[in-house]
Amino acid sequence: MQIKDSSTKMRLSVSKIADKDDEGKEQLIIEVLEDCNLFDYMVLDTTYNNDGSVSNLLRHCYLFPDYEVKKGEVVRLYSTKGKNNKGQFTNSKKTYHTFYWGLDKSIWNNEKDKALLMKIANRIVTNV
Repeated sequence: MQIKDSSTKMRLSVSKIADKDDEGKEQLIIEVLEDCNLFDYMVLDTTYNNDGSVSNLLRHCYLFPDYEVKKGEVVRLYSTKGKNNKGQFTNSKKTYHTFYWGLDKSIWNNEKDKALLMKIANRIVTNV
């Protein structure tokens, strides 16, 4: 299936979960496929059903802040608390942007856990 509307096209891709179940180091590695704003994306930690399929039970949600990234860069989302890096860390090969989920412990602690990256069409915040 080819998507013609570029506003719905995924411009990020989860490449791996690094240092899984290691508090303080655990991170989701996301590759930037095309220039975009992270504000359009969210990550969900899903659980699984007894048969191993992905469950509709979502345990954690991370909404990215308003932040521009460029094709070829890498976004690191640590599970733990810390201060988002509004700057960049660049080594000889890649530019990295670092964000923190703010959780008290690691969440990718089971082989069947799934990371769900979603593009948000509209984000409306309402006081209730």
